[in-house]
Amino acid sequence: MSPEQLNGSKGRHRLTRSDSIYTLGRATFTGQLARLTSVRLPEADALARRISSIPSSIEAALVLSDAHDQIHVWIGKASDVLNGLNAEDDVEWAAAGGREGIAEVDGAINRFERLVEVYISSIEKLQGRDDISKLPAQDLIMVAKQMESIIASWKNIRRTLNSIQDQVEIAMDWEDLWNTVLGEIGQEMAGLNSLVFEMEEKRHEGAENLLGGSKEAMNLDELETIIEEGNGRAKRQSRNAQQSSTPTTPISPHSTQPTAIDLKEDSNLLALFARMEPLRASLDFLPMRLSAWSIRGNVVFPTACQELETRRDQLEEAWNKLSSDANSLRRELGEDKWIQLFRNAGRKAFKIYESILRSFDKLKEGIEAGEQQSHWTAFSKKAENYEAKKLHYSPAIERVLAIIDRGVLDRLTVNGEILRLQSDLRGRWIVLQTQMKELDHIVEDVLAENHERQLHDSVSTVVSSERSAGSSHVDTPGSSPNSSVL
Repeated sequence: MSPEQLNGSKGRHRLTRSDSIYTLGRATFTGQLARLTSVRLPEADALARRISSIPSSIEAALVLSDAHDQIHVWIGKASDVLNGLNAEDDVEWAAAGGREGIAEVDGAINRFERLVEVYISSIEKLQGRDDISKLPAQDLIMVAKQMESIIASWKNIRRTLNSIQDQVEIAMDWEDLWNTVLGEIGQEMAGLNSLVFEMEEKRHEGAENLLGGSKEAMNLDELETIIEEGNGRAKRQSRNAQQSSTPTTPISPHSTQPTAIDLKEDSNLLALFARMEPLRASLDFLPMRLSAWSIRGNVVFPTACQELETRRDQLEEAWNKLSSDANSLRRELGEDKWIQLFRNAGRKAFKIYESILRSFDKLKEGIEAGEQQSHWTAFSKKAENYEAKKLHYSPAIERVLAIIDRGVLDRLTVNGEILRLQSDLRGRWIVLQTQMKELDHIVEDVLAENHERQLHDSVSTVVSSERSAGSSHVDTPGSSPNSSVL
């Protein structure tokens, strides 16, 4: 079914169905009906007035015999036409007959029935005439036999007509099932498949546009809370599935209701699953509708019964594919949401890593340039900056890695990009940690050496001060040597 057919007319949709070879070579219902209506019949009222106006029983018998001949010709023609109107397992032909003019058949039969009633009434009146004795007995017997023949033929006509009317009604019920019930289900199925396809195309064009995801920064506490909630929901679903003893079916809420673990479901995804629920209900109600029709139509239209069941099986197969595609799309969209969350967390972790790395490189370059000897103040600031980032940023990187590890472990995402991000970040962080341990030893040695140098300088300063104080006491003017005391 083309998109134009799906999105165009909102009127009655007809399913395509190939005509049988017999239908293609068969005269239409209207054409056969024209044969019935083309046969000339005497008017019932005119016949009654004419017979009543004839004074002689012999002449009246002749008129009735002539009317019998015309009625007999019409009955023969009607029998041929009605036999030709037998559907013979061609349900569409019978349904077309109902649309094109079964009412005309009823009209023709009603006119004929009125004529037969007048004919019988006229014969009964003939038998009650005063001059009936002048009519030869064999003529009277012939008139009576002709009446009995007409009555018997008329009963056959009525029985055949009732059978054809039943066939037409059954065929029109089939047409309603095929075009309206099955047609609307097929149309809705095609529409939902188109919606799934469009959402997949939008997802491939750009998951962020489809999901309406926010690029705003998310702190680690929020991300960890989301991970915790998503993991808890997944465990509850798994536990419920294990406790349930009833096998899941396509109508099960678990197969149609969205249970994505993101904070805000995409409106198109919600609309998709909302439309799938009544579609599933229609499919579940369909067997009862088809069974009710099959009870009436299986004898007359066995092929049509098989076609209905085949079409229902096709719709079930289409539903299974639609359900599978919709659930896959839901998982993919949920995966996209987690990828976006983990991608943002990874970017934040990489920024933290690069900040530590810059401080590490600056401190390392300062040591290699001998700043600890020549520019101790600059070196000291670099060391303090490095120690502060190492103290505060290292736990954040470890926390991001732990969150990603948990998400992968709980199967919230197994996307290759996130796995590569996890591996790359962990590999770089391990290397940097090893390098930081080596640098920490160097810094410790530098600080220890600086401490010893400061201690040595302090001792030297004290000794120098003591020596300077002693020298000043000996050389003070006005003092006399020891020998002068003696």
